[in-house]
Amino acid sequence: MKGIYLVEPHGKLIASGKKTAIVKSRGFLIAGQNLVLVSGKLAYGLISLKKPKIISLFEFRKRFEDHQISHEDRKKWWPDKRRLYLFDINKKFIFDKPIPVDVPRGIQTMIGDVDLEKKSDFGLDLKTLVPSKMANDVLADYFRKSAAWISSIEAGKKFKYSKEEVLVLAKKIIAEMKKRGFKFHVEKMKPSTKKLFDTVNSFGAFASIYRGTESERFDTDLSVEDFNDAWSKPMVLVKDYVSLVGSVVNWGKSNTDADILIKKNSIDAEEDMALMFRLSRAFENPDVRKRLHFLADDFHGPFTSNISFYDLVLMPSKENGVIQEMSASRIDSPKLNKRIDEIISVI
Repeated sequence: MKGIYLVEPHGKLIASGKKTAIVKSRGFLIAGQNLVLVSGKLAYGLISLKKPKIISLFEFRKRFEDHQISHEDRKKWWPDKRRLYLFDINKKFIFDKPIPVDVPRGIQTMIGDVDLEKKSDFGLDLKTLVPSKMANDVLADYFRKSAAWISSIEAGKKFKYSKEEVLVLAKKIIAEMKKRGFKFHVEKMKPSTKKLFDTVNSFGAFASIYRGTESERFDTDLSVEDFNDAWSKPMVLVKDYVSLVGSVVNWGKSNTDADILIKKNSIDAEEDMALMFRLSRAFENPDVRKRLHFLADDFHGPFTSNISFYDLVLMPSKENGVIQEMSASRIDSPKLNKRIDEIISVI
């Protein structure tokens, strides 16, 4: 599992709750990923970070209580940096006890693979496990481990807990995995895992959708026509959202890369994939596509010569005002019903 390395004692500060943000000199594309939190030679748990915010040195001092990095350390680590990237911690799962891990020599930020399996079973007591607080990777791992534990118990091997206690945990794990939208590929499961899944899992009918009764009531009614009138025209969200900057604009042509400025806080490889794909594929020549260099702008606007090409706009849907009725009943299409059955079979 990928890990993020912090100089001691910053891992311990996160584990204790005193540190709630991480500062780096680069805007790494790691937002939303589950990362092993490593500090020194210990893994303290798993964390997920929010998208980075570009901060000035003034904001760095203002956010000290969040990142806990002293002015002296900042000057030592990033003496020439005037802008830094602050990642707020979105979620964290702290181990009961830190786990010793092997840290590659000279590591500064990201660790390609942190091996926790050889060191410990996450240092947890079975009765302290709370599936709703687990990161996705840990949740899936304990689903597999529950199956292995039950197999060991059924084979007559000694285990600290009973089969019933493990089953209770497995039910909670599977329920939480369903809640998060996990897809269960039953046909690829190991026999022990499939047996556990079949034991605790059952499919029910679609739940009915009832009209709400607890909403606040007003004197006038809302109608579909109200929305048709209000939301019938395009809305500009961000002017100059995509601009061409750099040497191509300054000199009219260039034999280097072309800088494309996107007016947003940071470029997210997944979230902005469609945007970058469409902008790149607008060029017929594949060599041009390779030379597009996308830059984040943090809503400040370009500070050199530039050409604005696109605004970020909400466009009315072609189905504007048309009600799309949904139903939980079977659809009169054998092909589509077969596909629905396939989807349900792996959920």
